[in-house]
Amino acid sequence: DADVVLTSGVSGALELALGALANEGDNVLLPQPGFPLFKTILDGFGVECRYYRVLPDHSWEVAVEDLAQLADDRTVAIVINNPSNPCGSVFSASHLKSVVDAAAELSLPIVADEVYADMVFGDRSFVSVASVSRDVPVLSVGGISKQFVVPGWRLGWLLIHDRNGVLEA
Repeated sequence: DADVVLTSGVSGALELALGALANEGDNVLLPQPGFPLFKTILDGFGVECRYYRVLPDHSWEVAVEDLAQLADDRTVAIVINNPSNPCGSVFSASHLKSVVDAAAELSLPIVADEVYADMVFGDRSFVSVASVSRDVPVLSVGGISKQFVVPGWRLGWLLIHDRNGVLEA
């Protein structure tokens, strides 16, 4: 139950998702540490980057309490990177649910960079953000470069999960 947009790589999917949500002067919540391309894209749009912590002593999970402290009336999205680059964390369904609940409280959509989906080790399992969200719009990005080891093909996608038409409204 998602709209699918094919893009020129995952970078193109991220640029499309963030550009659709943010205007110059807005801000977006990003993980720290996190993948530097998020900032590069947002800087190009004149969008402020605000950083929430990921906690090394808790498997690099999102410091959920940071989200409400950082958000204001110009905040337009939360970016989640799961599995994480560079930290390697893989969020549990219960942790993702706590992030989604915080996004719901703030009325913010989530941009989920899931390019490393299903590339996990040990007893961990990948859980997509969209699978634990019912009311919060999730824009998931992925591509063939990592999972299928074909980076030169530059095929990515943006999956728009907006079950209640929030983004349209």
